[in-house]
Amino acid sequence: MTDSKSPPQSGYEGSPDYQQHLSKVMADYDHPTGLIGELVAQLADAFWWINVYRRDKEQIVIAQMTKILTDASVYVSRDEARWLETAEALSALVAGRGLENDAANLIEDLMVQGQHNLASLRSEAVSRVLTKIDTLDRLIDRQFKNIKLLMQAIESARFAPELHKKLQLEVEQLELQIQKAHEDQRLEVDRQ
Repeated sequence: MTDSKSPPQSGYEGSPDYQQHLSKVMADYDHPTGLIGELVAQLADAFWWINVYRRDKEQIVIAQMTKILTDASVYVSRDEARWLETAEALSALVAGRGLENDAANLIEDLMVQGQHNLASLRSEAVSRVLTKIDTLDRLIDRQFKNIKLLMQAIESARFAPELHKKLQLEVEQLELQIQKAHEDQRLEVDRQ
């Protein structure tokens, strides 16, 4: 929770990016407190992990693409700085960002050596890391299921007081009907 009285968070929960994400989700739900606030915080956490797993999937594919390209070149596979340059260039290329001339030339040379274009390189990389991607997809699916259940719980928690009030009014109405029936019965007995 974003309450100033809560203890400092460790790990990812303490990161500024996570705190900003949590604050945004809490604001989207009008800064709830209590049970609903806790449910919304768990909802924010699930969305956070979906984004993390998606980034992880992309990075696994890019790392495999880099490995495929650098294994085709003895020069690059032995040069760690060139390997990192290749990974960064592929990441930019996959994200649709433009490449500087040196990076573009490096990628082009490596693709020619490995007899790949971007689509064939990505396809081969995905086929090599499919089990890792499948694991992350299952984790993402689990988070979506959590989100669905959390949203149902939030709605239930929001409407519980209203439902309680409605039921209380119905009980009072039934009690009044019973009292009226008893009164009518007493009057009928008195009349006879």
